[in-house]
Amino acid sequence: SLFPVQFVLQGSAPGKTMPFSWLFYYIKYKDKKILVDTGFNNPKFIAMFNIKNYVKPSELLQQHSIRPEDITDIILTHAHFDHADGIDSFPSARIIISAAELEEVKAGRYGTLIREKFKGHSGITTFDDEYLLYDIFRIKKTGGHSAGSSVIFVDYGNTHICFTGDEVYTKENLDRGIMNGTVTNYSNNMNFIKNYDKKYIPLTMH
Repeated sequence: SLFPVQFVLQGSAPGKTMPFSWLFYYIKYKDKKILVDTGFNNPKFIAMFNIKNYVKPSELLQQHSIRPEDITDIILTHAHFDHADGIDSFPSARIIISAAELEEVKAGRYGTLIREKFKGHSGITTFDDEYLLYDIFRIKKTGGHSAGSSVIFVDYGNTHICFTGDEVYTKENLDRGIMNGTVTNYSNNMNFIKNYDKKYIPLTMH
């Protein structure tokens, strides 16, 4: 879709738009099949943001012979609709989310639909500050974009990756030291950007 630049790069003048993708990630690690976020299914958001070439996340996986019921873990960077609305498509997966972000869900701050989807899910693991999954996925609460938002650092041999969630929308946020335009806690978001270790390749969600 197109997205207002002022929401991508803090301080930008209103009126301009830029190309904007809506992503989730699939990782196969040993016998585990892991998602970083789940995308979304709600057609009203597809229309609202005028998203082109939309494919339902579970259908996109099936196109690559990955059955939704085989997903073992979902790491949620945060619970906004475009990251968490698809959790009900993966009923067998454990959800890993920061405790602070789950409290936002329970309080209804992301809407009743998201809250009900979490209520209907049987396996949820929470953490306060950090959680190490399968020895290589270090999930770190940052709390900038949302109250309990997180990023995921992956160290695998000589490969170093960071799934940035929405702490940044683009690599330009990191390169220029500019917050995105939708931040809950400015200090936490800027702390992530200023202290970002450049050895990690950033994989953004947009």
